[in-house]
Formats: sequence, structure tokens, C-alpha cells
Amino acid sequence: MNEGAMQERIVLCRTPDEIQALLERFHMVLPSLKRGKAFRAAMAEKFFQHGKVVFIPEDGRAVGFAAFYCNDHVERKGYLSMIAVYPDMQGKGCGKELLTYVEHTAKDCGMRTVWLEVSKANGSARSFYRKNGYVPVEMRPESMICAKKLENASDEWTEDTHDV
Repeated sequence: MNEGAMQERIVLCRTPDEIQALLERFHMVLPSLKRGKAFRAAMAEKFFQHGKVVFIPEDGRAVGFAAFYCNDHVERKGYLSMIAVYPDMQGKGCGKELLTYVEHTAKDCGMRTVWLEVSKANGSARSFYRKNGYVPVEMRPESMICAKKLENASDEWTEDTHDV
């Protein structure tokens, strides 16, 4: 799918209520959203104030979404906070489409890199990120921080050679 078609298909949430409705829809898909309605409401407000939330609509429902930040104008790091695709839509390019959108938006906002945290137990997510150019930069007890230098971004970047 070309970039123009991708941008037409992906929808930006414009209100905290839209974001919260999306988080409610995905709370059974994404483990980090299972902490309760109050947590999801707080996350919706935080994303609205400081980040961006986008989704892919198909057949009248959101089939995938991403929540991310492009507000670190000192180190110029974008941060992917959440990304999820409904199981029946996985393997059809929705995750790649969302991730590409996040990367393009981060670059357009002046970010040099995109960072994310992934559970060590989530092998499919680790594989997805590795296939899309993310490399581990920090290991934590239960997760790893991965990063990707954005294409044509300025400044040098060194990749850690750990296997994701």
C-alpha cells in the first residue's frame, strides 16, 4: 500500500472520548489495558494531552490501533506506547501499516528515532519489531527497550547487536 493510501485509511482520534472508546474496544486484546476502566480513562486523557492515537477502520470496526508520542524535542525520540491488531486481522499487514504510520509521523515531527518496550515473553511482538528494524538497546528483567533510527534522520546511531 502506498503512503497516500495508508494515510487515507488510518484515522486519527481527535477527542479523549474517542481514545477511551478505542481503548475499551481493545482492552481484551492488549494485556496492558486490562487494568480497569479508570486506568483506560487516565491513559486516554494522557494520550490526548501529549500523544497521538490512530486506528484502522474496517467493516465498521477498529481492527488495529497505535498510541505514540512525538514530544521529546530534546533527544528527538518518538515513543510507541501501544500497538495492537485484532487476532482475526493479524498477518494481513495492519500492524506494519500502523508502525509505518507511526514512524512517518515521528519523522515529520522531527524525531530521529522511535523507541518502544516489549515483553520478553511476547515472542511474536519481538519478531515483528525485529523484522521492522528495531534493535534492543536495554534489557530489563521482564522486558526490553528497542529502538529504530528513522530513515534519513540526522545524527549517528549505533545498533546493539543483541538478538531480539
